[in-house]
Amino acid sequence: MITFYASAHLHFDVEIHDPDVISRCVDNVDGWREEFYDLSTPEEVVEHLTWNCGVNGRRLSRLDGWADLSDDAVSFTHVSSYYNVGKIEG
Repeated sequence: MITFYASAHLHFDVEIHDPDVISRCVDNVDGWREEFYDLSTPEEVVEHLTWNCGVNGRRLSRLDGWADLSDDAVSFTHVSSYYNVGKIEG
């Protein structure tokens, strides 16, 4: 057996066009959202949305907690990617 590691580094520019995208998780947290998501800072919200929308290609309006917002409330622009792969053993 040969074992490798691989890591991906992705860079997205993220623009928030509707401040409610952030405030519903940071400022005006309801009980449902507080239980479902552990997001308490704007950076955590952007990281969550970037992973789901930018990396995985999900639409904002298809994510629980943001389904009532327009898909263009946030925009993601992929800037660059680089990957590291290395052999661990074998």
